Amino acid sequence: MSAPSEDQRSNDFSKGKQKSDGKQRQDAFRGFMILSQMGFTMASCVIVGVLIGRFLDGLMDSSPWGVVFFSLLGLGAAFKSLYDMSLK
Repeated sequence: MSAPSEDQRSNDFSKGKQKSDGKQRQDAFRGFMILSQMGFTMASCVIVGVLIGRFLDGLMDSSPWGVVFFSLLGLGAAFKSLYDMSLK
């Protein structure tokens, strides 16, 4: 058996490098997806809380208290969702 030529060794090295670059891109994309999911979860929980609070304030004429209460409730729900995501 003969030893592999220089071209074969460089091809083997470049194929291995391409695989690791693809893996790095996939890991970076997965990290981006997780971060964007966290941001969307935080924003949507707080926005839903504000909307419910504004609706109830208009219904019961209790001006800032519904928004304050449900905003804080939405923030708590957001942190609970983030905590649940971190356990996965």
